[in-house]
Amino acid sequence: MTNTMQLHNMRKSLPRLVAYTSLALALGGCRLVITTDGKGHIESASHLHSCDQPSCSFEITEEMTDTFTAVAAEDYRFVRWQGICSRSVTPVCEATVSPLEEEIEGVEPEIKLWANFERKSKVRTWFRDADGDQFGSAADTMTSTERPLGYVVNDRDCDDTNPTVYPWRDELDDGIDNNCNDLIDEGLETVDPADLLYRDVDGDGYGVNTDTVSVDEPQDGYVSKPGDCDDNNDDIYPGAQEQYDSADNNCDGEIDEGFQEREFYRDVDNDGFGDADVTTFAVLRPVGYATIAGDNCPSVYNPAQADADGDGIGNSCDDFTDRDNDGVEDRYDNCMNASNPGQEDSDSDGAGDACDDTDNNQQPDPAPEPDPAPVDCERTALDQEMLDAVNAFRAQTQDCGSEGVFPPAGSLRWNCQLKTAAVGHSTDMAENDFFSHTGSNGSSARNRIDATGYNWRAYGENLAAGRSDVNDAMQQWAESDGHCANMMTSRFTEFGSARSTNTNSRYRYYWTQVFGQPF
Repeated sequence: MTNTMQLHNMRKSLPRLVAYTSLALALGGCRLVITTDGKGHIESASHLHSCDQPSCSFEITEEMTDTFTAVAAEDYRFVRWQGICSRSVTPVCEATVSPLEEEIEGVEPEIKLWANFERKSKVRTWFRDADGDQFGSAADTMTSTERPLGYVVNDRDCDDTNPTVYPWRDELDDGIDNNCNDLIDEGLETVDPADLLYRDVDGDGYGVNTDTVSVDEPQDGYVSKPGDCDDNNDDIYPGAQEQYDSADNNCDGEIDEGFQEREFYRDVDNDGFGDADVTTFAVLRPVGYATIAGDNCPSVYNPAQADADGDGIGNSCDDFTDRDNDGVEDRYDNCMNASNPGQEDSDSDGAGDACDDTDNNQQPDPAPEPDPAPVDCERTALDQEMLDAVNAFRAQTQDCGSEGVFPPAGSLRWNCQLKTAAVGHSTDMAENDFFSHTGSNGSSARNRIDATGYNWRAYGENLAAGRSDVNDAMQQWAESDGHCANMMTSRFTEFGSARSTNTNSRYRYYWTQVFGQPF
């Protein structure tokens, strides 16, 4: 067993809150003289050396050890010991006296012990004891009659940040001055760390420097790597990943290093977008806050931030949607996607002149019958389920809130080109982990429909995310005024939809509905 181990074990055997003075005096025929006064008295644990008189003398004929307690009188407090217990800074002191076998020239020496008391009303200087080792720092003081919390009467500590450093304690083999005598590791045998194993209680592979055994005497629970600063937590060890938890996870002497505060934005509707005017600064995102500002519906759930008319107010909370910005609300506009502020409709066919290339007042030459739109292009059971659900929804009168009450509308026909547009956008959202009417390449719903070759007079698009089946997606759309209106718009006669899945994305399931009115 190395000297280092012996010293560590010795330190562990001493109670921290009781200060001891182990003084073995070899004297012949010595006397222990205890002095006291009306400010207090001294009691001994053995009751053999208690004293409540001005002076008490006790013959010491053999080695004795006793624990003395300084008891202050009413309205007084203990200040310090003098004599054999002068090293103790608490009212409790243990002392050992051993007489010599022979007297020195017939003189019977006296070993003195007394305690100093003072009135509690006295104003005095107190010294900060930040590390709780009962020794204070002269660099941090307070003056008062009562002892402030965390302060003591002495200023003897040479390092008030380390509870293992204070006067007269046992020196440790740790490269610092533990006993405040300006010497480092004095009296200790230097041991090569490679010759030691270190106690590892929490099993994280790193042990504490204060409990070692020789590599020649290995024991279970000891490892070769030192430096663990918390051996009761297996997440804390040298080299561990630092966490924001008010602990030194990597044992480098710093707490939560590398973490910086950033600005977060209040997100009342929890849609991932916050209010730029209501912010807080934190390291981790607080509940109810978002990392992205600029919510165009601060109080209404609008995760896609859809804003069909570009007026800065999202569709979910916009009571006036005007996609072509001609001043006419979409639900009354005879050209939703082309500016037609006067709502001119020369042929009175319900389609405004700005978007109507056909004059129904003229009798054109009969045009060849167009090829029927394909209807059986890879229509899956899920496609049919969605088509049936939308048509069942359209078959009933629906209250779409701010968009108005819609009477029953005709059934939609399945269209393969509209499905192709839906498949492309759902796949894009799933694979690139986003949710928006704007594609990852900047495309709009119109761009995607045009790319399929679909010849449209009017179109619409609904998106949903996070719902795995048709009924849940339909419920989500039905409860949103704008989505509800798209499903109930009677001018739409054709339809395509798709769902794409990516379990590694934020919402997992991504739905797209595309509505069309063909020429």
